[in-house]
Amino acid sequence: MNESIGFIGAGNMGRPFIAELLRQGYAVSVHDFDPGCAAWADEHGAAWAPTPAQAAEGAAVLITCLPLPCHVRHMMIGTDGALAGLSPGAIWVDTSTTDYHNTLEIAALAGSSRGTQP
Repeated sequence: MNESIGFIGAGNMGRPFIAELLRQGYAVSVHDFDPGCAAWADEHGAAWAPTPAQAAEGAAVLITCLPLPCHVRHMMIGTDGALAGLSPGAIWVDTSTTDYHNTLEIAALAGSSRGTQP
């Protein structure tokens, strides 16, 4: 497989997703609030990304798996947010525990300013 996947959220729910993507042969770049997840990512063959933007860079698909809407906003928006690194045409899949309005607002930012506004 040559498609790379950015993945933000390597907690209890994200890790099984990431492990399966790796088993399927995808290159996965991982970011999480907890820098301790870097060791887990390395042990399982994923690349650790120090920022959400770096996790999104070059990814055909970005997957977020986070516990709260505020976490999704934090990881997606801003100069180091995933939207700043996401390529035009890439797909964002949000599996987070979030709400409809939060997702719409972030999607609107993605279409306008690439998410660099706070």
